[in-house]
Amino acid sequence: VPPKDVDALGAVDGVTIDSRASNKILYLGMNNEVAPFDDPKVRQAISYAVPYEKLVDEVMMGQASPMRSSVASSTPGWTDAGFAYEHDLDRARELLDEAGYPDGFEFDFTLGSGFQDWNDDAVLIQAELEKIGVTMNIQNMARPQFLDALDTGEVQAYISRWTSFVNDPGYHLGLLLTDEGTGNYVNYDNDEVDALWEQAATESDPDVRAELYGRMQEIITAEAPWAYLYEYNIV
Repeated sequence: VPPKDVDALGAVDGVTIDSRASNKILYLGMNNEVAPFDDPKVRQAISYAVPYEKLVDEVMMGQASPMRSSVASSTPGWTDAGFAYEHDLDRARELLDEAGYPDGFEFDFTLGSGFQDWNDDAVLIQAELEKIGVTMNIQNMARPQFLDALDTGEVQAYISRWTSFVNDPGYHLGLLLTDEGTGNYVNYDNDEVDALWEQAATESDPDVRAELYGRMQEIITAEAPWAYLYEYNIV
């Protein structure tokens, strides 16, 4: 059900709306091997520039919730430890200055077709980045070509959503944010994260396992290979 239709449908006699949290996430990926996103301070700056409340309230009409980790909040072992990326353009400008981009920069953003919220999100993010001197060139691409482009590992930045069919941090993080992950289209590479993931894969104590995945999430959040956008509701 499109978010814009939920309220109207809920007002119809005999219709009950069931809207609840899911583990489907949306993130802005930044290619960690391509300048300027090879600098974590630049990625952090982008994360501070995202207008999170507008995305949830104006694009998703409240049918989503803020995303504060690399896994969804409904995933066992979720933690928002280290999350600090509220919308703060002044902090974004400070980080760009520290990274050597006091006047901002320009980059190409590949937008896959098929999802209205992606289009609306991209326009809102583009407008906020302009305020810190960053020019985001939106390049529209049909979905099949978009998926092919992601597979090359050369896309500079993009939006993508993901649902882990196995709602477990090992499955999710292993596919998306380890060095060998087949969905690691941002080329994120952190030896400690990879080692923690391998250790957790054979750990039988659930408390220790959760601690290992929690540490992974904290490192990933600090290095910001993604800007976390939101978690979709299932409606």
